[in-house]
Amino acid sequence: MNGSGLKKIVTEIIVIFVLGIVAVIGGIYLSSFRKGEREQTIYIEKYKDVLKCSRYDKISSPILDNYDDINEVYIGYDGLGAPQGYVIDVQRENEFGQQIHLLVGIDYESATLTGVKRLRDESNPIEMDDDKMAMFRKSVIGKRIPVAFTGNISEEDTSVSHSEIVINGLHDGVYFAQSVVKDQSGYIDYVEITVESGRISRVRWDAVNVDPTTEDRSQASLSGAYSIPGLDWATQSYNVCHALIEYQDPDLLNMKSDGTTAIVEGVTCDIRRFIDLSEECIDYAHSGYRKERYLADYDVVLKKIFRGTAESLNLYNEDGFIVESFDQKLGPFEIKNSDGVVTGLRTIRELAVHYNSSDDDKDKDKDQDDKPASPTDAADTDSGSKDTADPSADGGLIDGAEDGVINPDSQSDNSLIDSVDDLPMSEIASYVDAVPGAASGSKLAVSCINSCYKFMKDYLNWLV
Repeated sequence: MNGSGLKKIVTEIIVIFVLGIVAVIGGIYLSSFRKGEREQTIYIEKYKDVLKCSRYDKISSPILDNYDDINEVYIGYDGLGAPQGYVIDVQRENEFGQQIHLLVGIDYESATLTGVKRLRDESNPIEMDDDKMAMFRKSVIGKRIPVAFTGNISEEDTSVSHSEIVINGLHDGVYFAQSVVKDQSGYIDYVEITVESGRISRVRWDAVNVDPTTEDRSQASLSGAYSIPGLDWATQSYNVCHALIEYQDPDLLNMKSDGTTAIVEGVTCDIRRFIDLSEECIDYAHSGYRKERYLADYDVVLKKIFRGTAESLNLYNEDGFIVESFDQKLGPFEIKNSDGVVTGLRTIRELAVHYNSSDDDKDKDKDQDDKPASPTDAADTDSGSKDTADPSADGGLIDGAEDGVINPDSQSDNSLIDSVDDLPMSEIASYVDAVPGAASGSKLAVSCINSCYKFMKDYLNWLV
């Protein structure tokens, strides 16, 4: 073999060796990439109920060694890679060895709770059924950590049946709310709730179509023009409405992230709009904002946006329901954050209040222009300054975090509490009520949340 042949063989060996290394590295990278994709799929499914993100990265920190009750911590990111918050896997037990295992979601910017989910894999679980867990979740979501109870709570757990569940402060009457946008089939959902003796006694959920020749959704489902998996939509609507009469609180229907519920038999449809509109009606029932006032405010909105009333614009269908979707006129309804991103939509009532207050301001400005300036105007303005204002002018709000919290409902034993979960009361950011019949479970769940706060405080070096 001559020199050129040997050189050729050596070159081929080097090329094959390099290609082999590239193939191995590529295989490792591809395998790692696929493994990462599989992991993210698992994470998204596991954590979406407490903090919905596009990606989750596990946090490794020596600080975790100081928290035996915290199993794992993840930071969640949106599709653009911006951090959205934290998911903390935490499990605690009380002095009797009873345990609760939670996933807790915490917002990145505000340190508020975005979600709480019980995993129910404890070896000795504390008694707290799904209904009571849903009530606890509703009380804490959106609250800033750490949290404490509003007052002393009883250690004794007493069972509460559905018939005993009452939302306090509901005024009797008929309350109504309908969506401001149509769905993909052109239907505009509405919910009507009747309150008698302070309890929800009747509920109706249906939808009108923007096409006046199309039947209401319930009728269309019975005639076969509108179909969904499982039972017909009219039957499913009936079942959901009666479940709300039984449970009284929409949150107790345990709606999942995909809009379905597993606790109402025979219901497979998306109940998100029903939940939203029911909560809107219940909010109206707290203030006595009845159906006739809602429809009057609907006309206020129509006059501003379309320069007419429901009657003059011929928007009533033959059953007397307003058939109008604001899809092309959503601007006035949009609620935007400081970055101009739409974060939600105003209700008819909220937009009507906005329009009415704007009109009042214009009338006041006109009155001011028509009358001479008063020499006491400047003094009146100064008297309302922050430094000299009456402390009670804030509507009775009291900042009691410096010394503790006093139970406002108790006529005696208004003793001050020095700390909660070894946290000084000056750090407590929010107060919640214990779930009736689940005092021990509520305490343990709050302790889990406060453990998350302690870790985040150490990990992020929060200054309190």
